[in-house]
Amino acid sequence: MLIAILIASLGYYAIFASNCSQEEASFYLHKNQSLDALKEILETKNILQNQTTFNIVAQLKNLKQSIKPGHYTFEKGMSNNHIINMLKSGNQSPVKLTIHAIQNIEDLSALLGKSLMHDSAHFANLLMQNDSLNGFGFSKQDIACMILPNTYEVYWTISAKTFLQKMQKAYQEYWTPSRLEKAKNQKLTPKEVCILASIAQKETARKDEAQKVAGVYINRLRIGMAMQADPTLIFALQDRSIRRVLNKHKEVESPYNTYKYAGLPPGPIDLPQIYVQNAILDYQPHNYLYFCAKEDFSGYHNFATTHTQHMQNARRYQKALNKQKIFK
Repeated sequence: MLIAILIASLGYYAIFASNCSQEEASFYLHKNQSLDALKEILETKNILQNQTTFNIVAQLKNLKQSIKPGHYTFEKGMSNNHIINMLKSGNQSPVKLTIHAIQNIEDLSALLGKSLMHDSAHFANLLMQNDSLNGFGFSKQDIACMILPNTYEVYWTISAKTFLQKMQKAYQEYWTPSRLEKAKNQKLTPKEVCILASIAQKETARKDEAQKVAGVYINRLRIGMAMQADPTLIFALQDRSIRRVLNKHKEVESPYNTYKYAGLPPGPIDLPQIYVQNAILDYQPHNYLYFCAKEDFSGYHNFATTHTQHMQNARRYQKALNKQKIFK
């Protein structure tokens, strides 16, 4: 009887006693990770107080056949039973995913592939297929409009479809009735606000100038004037090394060439930050139709109401570029 009690006590201890040695320890398990690989991770990170009891309980609970991939966080006081149940059920901890202002879907797919379990091809296969995106109301040209740069909590194992569903929810929450009304008053759709914001973002990195730049483009759209936005040419040429837009660049044949084609391009040229989209909705009213980077390279712009004034500003900037030997 004493032996039976001793065995039962040891069994209870192995299964239910605390076996996590650290206040908090996190690690990642990839798909099809073996039990031996898991044990190596736990040992390398010195997570367990007693590796032997963990191995015994893992065998009793057949963990080898049911390890779920994920990002796991163990806390001090957790028992072998608790730890193994988490691994078998996939009860993982979310990770923080920061999406910043990136230029295209390829870059977004690369970011997701680097930050999450699935590789970039997994995300690109959905993000670049019109058939897959129809249900979200977007195409591969404008799906970036649905993805708001921000920091999100997601599961590391999230699939491309679930990721887009999360982005769709955030997008719908952003487009409140108030914002929809502002866009409507400007005769813009939410997609058009995003496209316009993506251009404004490339034009100025100065937050305190965004509404003023937005006002220029709103003025141009209202009178049917071509956008003539240099960043759209760089996007069309897919050449990020261009520092000085030349006349030859304006000849590129592309729907993103806003010198050749009036109105907005078919999609955004990057993922505009939320503050830039807000700047479009709350643009600064004025009479300016032109702007040119200041010759002091401060990142700010000189604004003009007439083409003559604009050319005077442009010549000053061109002279400054020449002085810096920036010819292309």
